[in-house]
Amino acid sequence: MTLPVPLPTALVVGFDGSDEDRQLATLAVDLAHALGARVEIVRAMDMASGDLPDDGPSRIVHAGMAQRVAERAREAREQLEHLAQAMTARVNAEIEVRSRLVEGRPFEALRTAAEPAGSWLVVGARRARTLLAHTVDQTLRNAKGPVLVVPDGCTWRTKGTVLTGIDAGELDALVLKISEAIAARLQRRMGIVHVRTNGDESTMLRVTEHVRSVAPSVSATATLSVMRVEGSIASTLADHARRVGACMLVVGTHGRRGVERWVLGSTAESLAHRSTTPFLVVR
Repeated sequence: MTLPVPLPTALVVGFDGSDEDRQLATLAVDLAHALGARVEIVRAMDMASGDLPDDGPSRIVHAGMAQRVAERAREAREQLEHLAQAMTARVNAEIEVRSRLVEGRPFEALRTAAEPAGSWLVVGARRARTLLAHTVDQTLRNAKGPVLVVPDGCTWRTKGTVLTGIDAGELDALVLKISEAIAARLQRRMGIVHVRTNGDESTMLRVTEHVRSVAPSVSATATLSVMRVEGSIASTLADHARRVGACMLVVGTHGRRGVERWVLGSTAESLAHRSTTPFLVVR
């Protein structure tokens, strides 16, 4: 099987007008600059006004609502343009930074914007169970390509390893390939971690042989750790990434749904509410 080109050509950033998402855009632009990718900042709004009613009073009310929607859209466009200009200046115009306002729900707008091959989605994670947090969950469940999730308050680390979480399964070859490409472009070291509910010295040997077989180019230089689950896989990965000072965590997801997802749980979605390190989810 031929693996796809691992590095992105574009980072598509979700923006809702908040200070948190402005910081998200800043991190995305810094990362895109390091990776040589362009940036597209996307904001979704419900701008539908419908046809005006025939009767006088209702027509006046409806026209007023349509005017307010138009004003909100104008303000949002201006905010996006100013943000794109600020981000372009931040990287001295060395990469392209574009912005656009689209109609629709946030997840659907982001998914459409990231459809071109080579695009990665970038979304912010909220600690509270809000509509924005729900958008992150929906994105992780349904996005077709890689998704970079950035917890609130994160800034791009100028140091730190690219840490890769593996499960000794079929996705590891792709996950390790992407991690290797990111680490090489950023000139960072790679770390690999495998989390298990149980294991012994033979487990380390089996995982080491597995890494050698699927990613021989990284097995000699990356640091490999096999850890026991502490609480959950997501919390163990998040804690380990924080302890080693990783600049990014890379994990894979099979995109399970229905009963299988309910039984196995979703490490990616759990990480969105536990990790303090930006993490990339590879489908």
